[in-house]
Amino acid sequence: MRADVVIVGYGPVGASAANYLGQAGVDVVVVERDPTPYARARAISTDEEVLRCWQHAGLADALKADMLGDRPLDFVDRRGRSFLSFAPRSRGNGHPPQMFIYQPALERTIRAGVERFGNVTVLLEREAGAVRQGPDGVELDVTDLRDGSQSVIRARYLLACDGGSSPIRTQLGIGFEGKTYEDPWVVIDTKVKQEWPEVDRLRFHCDPERPAVDCPTPLGHHRWEFPVLPGEDRDEVSSEAYIWTLLERYGITPEHVEILRRAVYVHHVRFAERWREGRIFLLGDAAHCMPPWIGQGMASGVRDAHNLCWKLAAVIAGDATPALLDSYEPERKPHVRAMTDKAVFFGRVITERRPALAVARNVAFRAAMRAPRVGSYFRDADWFPDIDVVHGFVDRDSRREHAIVGLRLPQPLVTATGHDTPVLLDEVLGRGWSIVSRSPREPGPWDGLARVHPLGRDLRVDGPLLDDFLGATDAVVVRPDKSVFTAAAAGAPLAPPPAELRGPGAPVAMAAPQSPGERLLAAAAARLDDRALERAFGHAPALRAIFIEMAKAYVPRVANGFVGQIQYDLRRSSGRVTSWTVKVAGQRAFASRGAATAPALVVRIGLGDFLRMAAGELEQVELLKARRIDLTGDGLLAARLGSMFGRPAPPDVYVTPPTVDPPVVTVSDLVEA
Repeated sequence: MRADVVIVGYGPVGASAANYLGQAGVDVVVVERDPTPYARARAISTDEEVLRCWQHAGLADALKADMLGDRPLDFVDRRGRSFLSFAPRSRGNGHPPQMFIYQPALERTIRAGVERFGNVTVLLEREAGAVRQGPDGVELDVTDLRDGSQSVIRARYLLACDGGSSPIRTQLGIGFEGKTYEDPWVVIDTKVKQEWPEVDRLRFHCDPERPAVDCPTPLGHHRWEFPVLPGEDRDEVSSEAYIWTLLERYGITPEHVEILRRAVYVHHVRFAERWREGRIFLLGDAAHCMPPWIGQGMASGVRDAHNLCWKLAAVIAGDATPALLDSYEPERKPHVRAMTDKAVFFGRVITERRPALAVARNVAFRAAMRAPRVGSYFRDADWFPDIDVVHGFVDRDSRREHAIVGLRLPQPLVTATGHDTPVLLDEVLGRGWSIVSRSPREPGPWDGLARVHPLGRDLRVDGPLLDDFLGATDAVVVRPDKSVFTAAAAGAPLAPPPAELRGPGAPVAMAAPQSPGERLLAAAAARLDDRALERAFGHAPALRAIFIEMAKAYVPRVANGFVGQIQYDLRRSSGRVTSWTVKVAGQRAFASRGAATAPALVVRIGLGDFLRMAAGELEQVELLKARRIDLTGDGLLAARLGSMFGRPAPPDVYVTPPTVDPPVVTVSDLVEA
């Protein structure tokens, strides 16, 4: 079989991708080993952003029909008293802020959506085997599990939506770093027979003796989750008899619910080393796994598909160059990391097992909820990370004057000229590029690529949502996923379409995302001289944090099989030298203070220059040319230090480990090169 795209995995992420690509007219083949959707409920909620993603596939209304919205959320102590409550505020996406789902029903609806598209072929009971790729496409071996027959699918691109254990990711040799939590959890799906007072509330029972999750789900279901404690047998805890003892602690008896299914899960925090290998992309759990505490695992995978599929469709149609696809990981990974950090934080709140700390937690959060600003921060869920694609395919030059560049355009109700009924904004903007403008725009390079929608003349907007978002901005260019690409003030021209869209503008360079500490260092480096910068960041705790971040940013494939130590000698303005060592060991790197025992490379650099290099203000090659950095040892290793730590190399570079020892070259050799 031949196709433009082959999707491996037909869960919510793969099925959503099939809808997006099918709607765009892309020829798709889906490969899934199971004959029917997975019967166990795993994801429990979604949010307005993801509903907006599904809206773009024409699925939002059908999906919302089987969801529960506007339900309160409480963190309660061992006596059932609330110490932290959420009622998420709307973020202007045109849908309810939070909705509870029953995943088997949700998957059936998404799959039914795929049936609208004759250009999507779904192969159930097929197992994906070996994958091969060349410069023009990929080949996937497929086994029919019904009769054992073999076939090959040839496609231009492959999307691996095959879950946390992803056989595709394993074949590609892509690391999946992170950790797995020790305590498994028993997840119980029940059918409600007789309601109880709190049946419609999501409650996290933060009991140090045994935490629990008590969650309403649609279509008459209710979900419970309990940890298997150290020393307990998971089979015993997941037995029906034991489950009833757990439920009876909360007053739930066989009169209230019927136990339908139970399963034991473990929680992970893991990220794939890279989310792309040539023409193969990792999505959803194949690229990242997070614990379930804020209900964003499945949602993050759907966002992955929504981000990538419009770009793939444009490249396949010839409307964009393949360079557009480079923006997928830089745009999605920072948001997923931010979501994961929040999930880990609330997981710690829920699962605190030390009674004294649990009491302190309860007191602290009750006090925080009474404080006006902190209370609203938690109560309105203002901690929830916004989608911001500023590190990817946007005009960052205009971001300096218009902070909305990179953000998602709000979606108010609008009434188009000649119509009486208001509709959501995206229904008018459509699937392509758009220009939303307060004032008439002169013809320009976006003509024929983006449709212009003058506010007030062609669109009457309900409420102040869009005006508040635009502020002093007059016009925005909006991507197909409704993120703002560029913006301009009244009378100012919009940046032209970039080279990736076959326009006259320059290519968009991807930007490396920065942590809060990196942003602080960059801001300090921009306004302080070297001595002041040394005083602010040259002390041991700050340097330790910088080197730890370097080790976290380590990219194993760029190391090209290297295992060993790299020593940094940092020279202060006073002349004193302090040494730090980064040890590379397989898939991980570690940082420590002090000299290396047997360094493969020694980097001697002024502390001020090192701090400016860490802040992104200076590049290693500039320091080499100015002879302000001295490198001794493995010259090939020195040449790729930047991409080994925090500056990832392009795909398909440094994949095969060397078969001979690298030569040793001098600094002068490097400078001449």
